[in-house]
Amino acid sequence: MGIELHTPPERLAIVSLPTRCFREILSTLGEVDGLVQLTRDDAEVTLILPEDGWAARVTLFPEARLVGGRRLIQFNLTLDFALVGFLAEVTRLLAAAGISIFAISTWRTDGILVPVESFDQAVRVLSTAPSLPRIAGME
Repeated sequence: MGIELHTPPERLAIVSLPTRCFREILSTLGEVDGLVQLTRDDAEVTLILPEDGWAARVTLFPEARLVGGRRLIQFNLTLDFALVGFLAEVTRLLAAAGISIFAISTWRTDGILVPVESFDQAVRVLSTAPSLPRIAGME
């Protein structure tokens, strides 16, 4: 039996914004329900949020680049920071099935965003993968 997967129904958007938009976008996120992930580096701000949450903000950020139509697959287990190879195995399995991913992590666990059209296949691949439960550190 594979790992239990959490698969919320929302379609998600991945948005790239200029770093100068960081404070402005941060100030608009308080009312967004569901998953919101914000990452800033020297080159950009990357925002992940439900598509309807982005639709309500898109006119505020005309320079944004968007990839929509993604669904979240989150692994319902707490991953130890010392765990090695978990996402590598997930990526290997999905790459073999021809499914692209966008990996995300929180303190507690990891997840992946997959295209909506590949979602059911990705869930099937991960749910039936005998290699995932046997990765060291997950017993």
